[in-house]
Formats: sequence, C-alpha cells, structure tokens
Amino acid sequence: MNYLLLGNSGLRVSELCLGTMTFGEDWGWGGGVEDCRKMFDLFANAGGNFIDTANLYTNGTSEKIVGDPLPASSIHKCYRAVLNAGDVPKDLRWAAATLWAAHDTHIVHYPLRGWKLFNLVATTIGKDISQGHNEVASPEEVLPQFAHYCEKPLKLMRTPKQFTRWILRYRDPIDQWTQGPVALLGDAAHLMLQYMAQGAAMAMEDAVALGVACDASPGDFEKAFKRYQDMRLVRASRVHISADSLIGQIFHVPDGIERLVRNQIFMGRKPERYYDALEWVFAAPDYVRDFNKKSRKKN
Repeated sequence: MNYLLLGNSGLRVSELCLGTMTFGEDWGWGGGVEDCRKMFDLFANAGGNFIDTANLYTNGTSEKIVGDPLPASSIHKCYRAVLNAGDVPKDLRWAAATLWAAHDTHIVHYPLRGWKLFNLVATTIGKDISQGHNEVASPEEVLPQFAHYCEKPLKLMRTPKQFTRWILRYRDPIDQWTQGPVALLGDAAHLMLQYMAQGAAMAMEDAVALGVACDASPGDFEKAFKRYQDMRLVRASRVHISADSLIGQIFHVPDGIERLVRNQIFMGRKPERYYDALEWVFAAPDYVRDFNKKSRKKN
C-alpha cells in the first residue's frame, strides 16, 4: 500500500480510501454484514487506513460494521422551523437569541439573514419517536408537547405549517482520545448535546491544539497526540458535561421547589454576573490566542 500526506496535516493516509456507504442493506441494496466485514478486514490487512463513513450511511449500520457504532438515540429531540420574518408575531421580533424554558422543554428563536428569516428551535425531553434526522413533523405532533407554555411563545409555535424533527445523540465523556498514532477530534472525541452551543467551537479548538502539538514534536505523532489530549481533555470535557447535564438542570426543572430554587439563583442578576460565569467558555485558550497572532503576522 502506498501512502500520501493528507494536506498540510502531516498525516499519512493510504492512496486507496474504502467507501462504506454500501455497508449494510437497510436501504434495500448494499452488502450484508459478513461480506462487508471481510472487505473491511482485507483493506485493513493490506495497510489501508483511510475510510469514508458517516452516521447516516445505511441508517447507522455502516458505522456498526466499521467498528464505531452510532450512539443510541437519546430522549432529547429538536423541532426546527425557518420562518419569513413577516410571519413572526410583531411582539416577538426581538433582535436577540431568546429562550423560553419549562419542564423538559425549551424554545429558542432569533433572526437570520438581516431580519429576512427567523429561526425557531423547540427542544423536548421525553418519549423516543424515531431514530432519524431532518424528518417532517406536523404541528399536531409538536404543539401538545408545549401545551404547558404561556400564550406568548405558543403564538409563535403555532405559526409554522410544519417542522423538521432532529433526534439528538451524545456520548458520555471519555478520558482517552488517542492510541498510538491515532487521535480523535470533534464529535468523535466528545459528542455532546447542543445546550452550550459549543460543538463546532470545540472541534475547531481541537484542530488548533493538534496543529500546535504536531509542530512541537515534528514527525513524532504518538508524542504529539498525547500532548494534544493533555491540552484539550479537561476544557472540552467541562463543556461536554455542562451541555449534557448542568444546563439541562437549569432549563428543564419541573414546577415546584426545583423551579423556585432555580428562579431565586438567577433573579435580579446583573448582566455582568452572567458574563463572568461564562468567561471560561468564551475566553480562548492560550494556544488559540497564540495561533491567531501567528496567523495575523503571516497575513
């Protein structure tokens, strides 16, 4: 097997890439599990290390065969609709991301494209409905799950003629992202729920940290990957845990004592206290700041 460098990453990948979109027969065509595993083993034994896979290939069967099964779907799901700004009730056309929270649900909305469009995302925690993504969902399915809301957000929720449903998945944090010459980045290392809105940001920070670590140990990828993990593990895991557990406890508490405690914690807070509480998220690590400085000098 011959190998090539993958861009400027320094990673050596096989000239041949094994495509696995046809691994599994869920779509009515493709290969059976036994045949696909034989094909995968032949490729790996020949030195192949470049594999094309995705969590949507054959409804996740492809990744199960490859060896990284899709995590089980959670009971968290989002319903999304993009509206024309003119269709949004006038008293809800606010120039900010707005959150409405209640027991096991919350609603977020904000303007897009210079007020031409309005994004509406409603999240629920409850009964598993499907395993899919970007599926059509009717108002008859969605609205009863938000019946405990007051009239103001419900007026907005009744505006879309249909929603798209997204089933959310996540993994618990792990403490090993690397093994020898292999390293995980992004969702492969820390697949989190969306409640901190930091999934993409964490993946970008991973990429910067990996580049810094590789520059510090030219050619020694095992050492570089270990350093990358040391740089990223605690920060990314803190965001991961906050998104999966802590934020949900704030948003989704039921009526009663839990809600009263939550409300007292935040009642009367000045904006500066919120900024201070979130500084650790939005203050870039030193390696990101240094990377930005170097990039500006080159330009």
